[in-house]
Amino acid sequence: MGGFYGKLLIAAYSTFIALMTGLVFMDIVFGKKDDKTPSSE
Repeated sequence: MGGFYGKLLIAAYSTFIALMTGLVFMDIVFGKKDDKTPSSE
């Protein structure tokens, strides 16, 4: 039982980390491309 929930927790955690990293990466990439929007204010 513990092993199953452990794997589930790890899977959810890694998915969350991947999502956050992807969002930050997209923000950096598109933020550099699009200078029209003053996001750093």
